[in-house]
Amino acid sequence: NKRYCFLQVNDSSNAFYRERQLRKMAHEANSLSKLKSGFVSTVSHELRTPLTSIMGAIGLIKSGVEDPSSDTFKQMIDIAYSNSDRLLLLISDILDIEKIESGSMDFTLSEENMNELIESCLEHNEGLAKKYRVSFNFIKSQNIPLINLDKNRINQVLNNLLSNAAKFEPNNGTINIETSVDKNNVIVSISDHGSGIPVDFRDKIFQRFTQADISNTKNVSGTGLGLAITKHIIEQHNGEIGFESESNVRTRFYFSLPIM
Repeated sequence: NKRYCFLQVNDSSNAFYRERQLRKMAHEANSLSKLKSGFVSTVSHELRTPLTSIMGAIGLIKSGVEDPSSDTFKQMIDIAYSNSDRLLLLISDILDIEKIESGSMDFTLSEENMNELIESCLEHNEGLAKKYRVSFNFIKSQNIPLINLDKNRINQVLNNLLSNAAKFEPNNGTINIETSVDKNNVIVSISDHGSGIPVDFRDKIFQRFTQADISNTKNVSGTGLGLAITKHIIEQHNGEIGFESESNVRTRFYFSLPIM
């Protein structure tokens, strides 16, 4: 006449973990799909705008309305050239992202002096400084050691960070570039005094296809690929990259590379 209660315990943690992982993967796939859709829309705009300018300039030149020696004719040539350069940069970014995803981005290493590399890069970016009405101030550490790096890829990193800084630095402002040595690393930092990076975007800033909704007086847009490519290049050099940002005060991007 005894009565019994049976209790069964099932360990469903594995099933729960798998379900949680599947939900996470589905969410990430959906988010990536939205990002890529936005990217396609952005790229379409970025391609159409310079192409329209190039076609307009070439159309006027072809029509023979302007005298080849006139200022207007020369201006049309400048418009076509600058927009062609813009298209080339866009296509290069798209190709680099494809190389990163396929693991086929090549690196050719050589011994380089970071100060000399930056000085050369600043010389080549004088046109950028004039375009955005800013100036560069290079504060370099003396007797900096050599680093084993891919010169062209690190130039790509510097060009990207300088371009971003120039877009948001107020007119007639100064962008500071600084080198320093910390233990076994050379550190490079680039600082502007623009509006800063929104707090809710900071954890996504190095992701592909992402762009913050940051207002700037120069009305400059981009593809959202540059910083993702930059991060990959630095990490392939066994380095690190990061940033500090204070709204309307200063934004500082920095990267470190190991000393030989």
